[in-house]
Amino acid sequence: MIINRDYIVQRIHALIAEKAGGKQKTSNGLNLWRIKKSIPLWLRNIIFSRCNPFYVVYRGLQQCPKNISSNHSFSMFAAIFLEYFLDNDVNFDTRDFYPAEDEPLIREHIDNRIKSILQKALSQPMNEAQLQSEQISIALQKGMSERRNRYKLSYDGKQYCLPWQAFEVSVFGYHCGLKAVPDAAKARMAGTDFLDAGACIGDSALIFAEYNPHTVLAYEPVTENYRGLLKTIAWNSAEGKIEAIHKGLGDKDDVMEISIAGGSSSLQTVSNSGAATTEKISITTIDKECVNRTIGLIKMDVEGFEYFAVKGGLATITRDKPVLLISIYHTGKDFFEIPPMLKQAVPEYQFRYVDVSPLSPIYEKMLVAYV
Repeated sequence: MIINRDYIVQRIHALIAEKAGGKQKTSNGLNLWRIKKSIPLWLRNIIFSRCNPFYVVYRGLQQCPKNISSNHSFSMFAAIFLEYFLDNDVNFDTRDFYPAEDEPLIREHIDNRIKSILQKALSQPMNEAQLQSEQISIALQKGMSERRNRYKLSYDGKQYCLPWQAFEVSVFGYHCGLKAVPDAAKARMAGTDFLDAGACIGDSALIFAEYNPHTVLAYEPVTENYRGLLKTIAWNSAEGKIEAIHKGLGDKDDVMEISIAGGSSSLQTVSNSGAATTEKISITTIDKECVNRTIGLIKMDVEGFEYFAVKGGLATITRDKPVLLISIYHTGKDFFEIPPMLKQAVPEYQFRYVDVSPLSPIYEKMLVAYV
């Protein structure tokens, strides 16, 4: 499957036609005005500009048979993804990186972003993956309890304790995508150091500690989250398995300003523009931190800064060929540029696109790589 501007235009037309039931109808002028006014100005200029390929969106909207509410909302991640096509000559062949069986999920990844922008998500019965995810969510809810600001979970025969209620399906149900890795590749991780980039309060670090690492190196730059991480380590008696490191990861040593929003704190301020406060944080690189370590696993969820964190770890990745669990749902840059960067570094990597949150059309989509 080739993903380029023509493909995006084709999918826009197809999704609009699907919503319209294949009928060509024209909305009245008032409805078009409401549609345009409901979209932020910066995005409106992109969509409705006649000099770029996304002018087709405007034409497509004219074919919609029903009024659209002026209460228009969309995912900023979806907007960033589509905007990427305006600034880059994208010609991404999924066959170069992913097996054919992943194509439906990748197509859905793109369609959901288009639907989010156009507010045209179709109401459909849940598929098998979504039903399974819903069952995991129900089990997590049943297993949770709270006492004196300690949140506990009893799930899958294990006990966990966190300072926040952060028992997510993607982490405790799907292990951030690690469950999709073949057993042979997971066996090779045993006894090595694991790197959890964007550890937040340590929920994912607790899961990784179950895979017999030497140490889980949990990197978290935000002070409030880091304090929560220390509590998680202490409350779960994980001092010998998890090491908390109060730093962020990027492509160079630096001091940067991060927008604070709990577990969604981001260096990419466009994805977190509503944050009320910021904090100066220290940034380092995977390569500098892991010179004398053997890395068997790298999980990365750093809110749109993944490309730079991967770039700062290419020497380590090339040397150790660790299992990779990389979030690629925040930006178009991450989605399109991380796979070829990794493939060039380690040609033998096998890639999978893994949805660790099937109930969400936008969030928690992972690039999983292993040898």
